[in-house]
Amino acid sequence: MSRVRLPLPALDIQFVAPGKRTTQPADDLHLYDGLVELLGELMAQLGDAPPLVALHNLPRHVACQLATAPLLTAGQQREVIRALAVHGLAGHWDDIARLSFRRETLTGALLAQGAGSPARLWLPVLRAGQATVWWPLARTQHLVLAGAAHGPLAGLVSWLGRLPAEVRPALLVHDPDRRLRDLSDTLAALPVQGDALAQARRAQLTQRFAYERGQPGAPAPAPILLMVAPSADCWPDLQPLLAPASGVQVLLVLSDRAPLGALRAVCHQLPVIEITDPRYAALPDAFRPAGLPAIGVGQALAWLPGGQIVWRGMRLEEV
Repeated sequence: MSRVRLPLPALDIQFVAPGKRTTQPADDLHLYDGLVELLGELMAQLGDAPPLVALHNLPRHVACQLATAPLLTAGQQREVIRALAVHGLAGHWDDIARLSFRRETLTGALLAQGAGSPARLWLPVLRAGQATVWWPLARTQHLVLAGAAHGPLAGLVSWLGRLPAEVRPALLVHDPDRRLRDLSDTLAALPVQGDALAQARRAQLTQRFAYERGQPGAPAPAPILLMVAPSADCWPDLQPLLAPASGVQVLLVLSDRAPLGALRAVCHQLPVIEITDPRYAALPDAFRPAGLPAIGVGQALAWLPGGQIVWRGMRLEEV
């Protein structure tokens, strides 16, 4: 009895090494100002409506996250959708406080409305799944960055570089110990000004002088002061700049130094981004709102004043 040998089946198996997960590019993020402006106008028509607190930049969608207080009713949500349709935008509510748009529905005519002087500061915060969470901070809103903050800072510098020169705010860097130079190539290239704090104070006094005398003319874009590891010596000059609408937008980078005790109240009054890293001391518990979730190394936690709105995710590399 003869035996028949059949060929063994061949399996074509391909091994694919996992690649590095990248964040959603932000080349045209400043153009979303047009969308934010339109959404703000529609919300204003509803009376006491929640403000926009974050934008989730996804590969196929752009999601606008609103504050959860006050809540929109189902009827108000339908009104917003109908008003957006008049402008050629098709949005849908993911939940009670999140309005999503497919990228292909965002028209160039609408986005071009945000091409003028930026009314807000777009700052990358953290990565949550496939989304990069961005904060549209008003140009009068200051900010605290704790821990390994080079990801958000590099994203901010890249965003500023994409703005037209005539509307780009000046970036004043106070970093006498050059602590930024070892964080990333983007931050190492920043020119450090020895008189950055004095320039910021001069800008504040100039704005106050013009306001008190009612001088006409469009004011220059408010400068951004990048204040790295503020010390007790510079606190008397820094404190007045942290007032609302001071004419300067201050970003406090706590770096690897223990923060000043005077910054405890500041951390409860301003938005905070904390990114854990063994090289940096954790933010003291007294500087954080009660009830925040714990995070591990490499994770990021961000919250608005009071800690009622919190984002948790992974740290960002440069975007």
